[in-house]
Amino acid sequence: MRKWAKIALVAAMTLGGISGPSAGVGSAATSCYGGARSATIRLPYGYNAVGPYYTTSRCADINVRLTYVRYQTDARSCLERANGATISCSRWKLLPYPGWTTLSTNVRDNTRFRLEFKTQPGEIIRYLVAS
Repeated sequence: MRKWAKIALVAAMTLGGISGPSAGVGSAATSCYGGARSATIRLPYGYNAVGPYYTTSRCADINVRLTYVRYQTDARSCLERANGATISCSRWKLLPYPGWTTLSTNVRDNTRFRLEFKTQPGEIIRYLVAS
């Protein structure tokens, strides 16, 4: 009887368009990026820190996506204490344009953090942050 139940389940998944474990992956990413916040900053000296931001239950990671940039831009995320003191920073990553980049992974909900950007002096960038 179990053999027929497995066959019926596989047939239902195939015919119904349902996929296995990957079905939840796309919806999780959609809800994470769907809650992204946008911002625009100017980097007068080629370096700037922005925040604070707080992680949410939508994402387990801190993700950034450039929506406008003229020059190569690097970024990192820095976890902070409630008073703004730095706990730790991720390594610098070159941000693709366009495309999402994960700066920190497995971050607890309601964690305070800031983003730091490095690029050419005077650059204006627009970005999304999903956390």
